Amino acid sequence: MHNLLQNYLLLSLKWQSSEIQTEIPRLTDSDVNRYLLNQIKVKRERFLKVHRKVEWVLSRLEEFEDLKDNWDSYGAEPIEPFVIEEARSIFKSITKIGSVPTSL
Repeated sequence: MHNLLQNYLLLSLKWQSSEIQTEIPRLTDSDVNRYLLNQIKVKRERFLKVHRKVEWVLSRLEEFEDLKDNWDSYGAEPIEPFVIEEARSIFKSITKIGSVPTSL
């Protein structure tokens, strides 16, 4: 169960002190469903945002594969395929730990 729901359920138990007794209103099934659906939506949006960044970085690496002689107008040679493959491998390792670079 999600921490927020657990905390809410704990708070919904009666709290008593010497002079005060109060009860937090109970969550309805509709409230719980609305909360869970919102959490799913937020996680999906985060996933899609990360997925778009991953796709962008991979497409940029593909662009590097197409560079020809003098691609920078200063006489640069094309990037060696093994360098691009190594960059791709490093990028995939980074994304496995949950981090996604925002530029390349």
